[in-house]
Amino acid sequence: MGACSAFLKRKNIVLSAKRYGVDALGAMAQGLFCSLLIGTILNTIGTQFHIGFLTAPIIQINEVPYTIGGMASFMSGAAMAIAIGYALQAPPLVLFSLATVGYAANALGSVTLSGGSGAGGPLAVLFIAVIAAELGKAVSKETKIDILVTPLVTILAGVALSAWWAPAIGTAASAVGDFVKWATVLQPFWMGILVSVVIGVALTLPISSAAICAAIGLTGLAGGAAVAGCCANMVGFAVLSFRENRWSGLISQGLGTSMLQMGNIVRNPRIWLPAILTSAITGPLATCLFRLEMNDPASAVASGMGTCGMVGPIGVYAGWVNDVATGAKAAITSLDWVGLALICFVLPAVLCWLFGLFFRRIGWIKEGDLTLEEIIGLMRDAERDGKMTVRLHTGEPSLYGAVREQMDALDRRGIPWDVTPGVSSFCGAAAALGAEYTLPGVSQTVIITRMAGRTPVPQGEEIASLARHGATMVIFLSAGMLEALSARLMEGGYRSDAPAALVYKATWPEEKVVRCTVGELAQAGRDHQISRTALVVVGDILAGPYDRSQLYHPGFSTGYREASQ
Repeated sequence: MGACSAFLKRKNIVLSAKRYGVDALGAMAQGLFCSLLIGTILNTIGTQFHIGFLTAPIIQINEVPYTIGGMASFMSGAAMAIAIGYALQAPPLVLFSLATVGYAANALGSVTLSGGSGAGGPLAVLFIAVIAAELGKAVSKETKIDILVTPLVTILAGVALSAWWAPAIGTAASAVGDFVKWATVLQPFWMGILVSVVIGVALTLPISSAAICAAIGLTGLAGGAAVAGCCANMVGFAVLSFRENRWSGLISQGLGTSMLQMGNIVRNPRIWLPAILTSAITGPLATCLFRLEMNDPASAVASGMGTCGMVGPIGVYAGWVNDVATGAKAAITSLDWVGLALICFVLPAVLCWLFGLFFRRIGWIKEGDLTLEEIIGLMRDAERDGKMTVRLHTGEPSLYGAVREQMDALDRRGIPWDVTPGVSSFCGAAAALGAEYTLPGVSQTVIITRMAGRTPVPQGEEIASLARHGATMVIFLSAGMLEALSARLMEGGYRSDAPAALVYKATWPEEKVVRCTVGELAQAGRDHQISRTALVVVGDILAGPYDRSQLYHPGFSTGYREASQ
């Protein structure tokens, strides 16, 4: 067993649900997007805007003409398999060989055991490409004729498995998809809720909703419900977190993916409730009121894409065009457009914002709960590309910089790091105040702390307890709680007339210093509109007499000079 484990480790073969169910599945969806989906978009644009370059055939295969978009779609099997191999960190010879495997698995998985049309091409590619890639990795560089052995093993294993398994996978996937579509037509209200919520959740989880929809061929009314759920999560989170992430977050989530919120969801699952509740409303509206269907002629992958690259709405529109061309639909109506706009954009934005407002009010969602963390992924990509990344913090990262969790996150990914110390804002505040924190005879101790808020403080470190020491206090992250802070300081023993100061954005061009007393802190904050990005300094070092330091006293000897008196 030990030898086997060592071999798998040496070959980077990781037998885990994450590697195959998350990494490989997500990569497959990217392969689909870069081939089938892009091909569909190009064909739709070319047809609707009469662009000859996009509508003219560029090649003919077996007497079938292909446009640029058609050729991109034709290569979807190869694209999916190569993407899966990339996610599994396959060496080059394995990676390139997977093109053949992917094409075979996709083609054979698109046919049922009875010879009919199946929806299991993508699912077959997932299973077979994973096995072929791992077998190829196992033999890679184990012989002196690696250039022959590795491609042979990868291709032969993949194609053999495709011939053996793919039609059965296609049949099973089609059966599941047909059942969901049948149930949605039979019970559009309840299935509208179920499909919308489940696919919306899948989109935000670190798995691929697009791959799931493609694997089971989720089209028709069920596909419309899936689009509703995906849009509810993407547009919903984009609007819900706007106050935290502003325009960059709106774009990255609204046109990218709500998966960016996964780390925040783990920390506070309740932030997911607005999007889930929204999808539970928009799903049945899509199925019962607007009869929104996903009939994209390319594939069901658009059902699980939502507003990512606008693929979901484009897929719905492409389905309308196809239905009109085939006679299944008389014309595209104004109600169609209204329904598409409401389900994909308007209702997710409005409903999720309203739900979020309610949950913020009752304290289930707090300030900062939805702030995006994209930097670790960028660091990982940079490390993979052999680049050096600098994450620049203001101040000193070891003070309220969450630097430990960043180091741990990098350690988990095997990324080396070092920390360059900076100058903390509490030092900048002293400079702004013209103050010395350690005045002889006044204070020789500085307490750096914060009020308990969204993040609690350890027992024994509450403001009143620390204030009992009478030392100089520099209080971070508390400018929004000045009234409570003042009360806690006085409870701990500070006089109401004890000197205090608010230092807003110390060392910045917009630096502002407000001197007051402990009892006047709240009023000073209101008068000067300071409620964030400010330090509170408290202590007699800000006013009053002090003893002269011995350091430069003429009667004080040091290792560098003798006393003169």
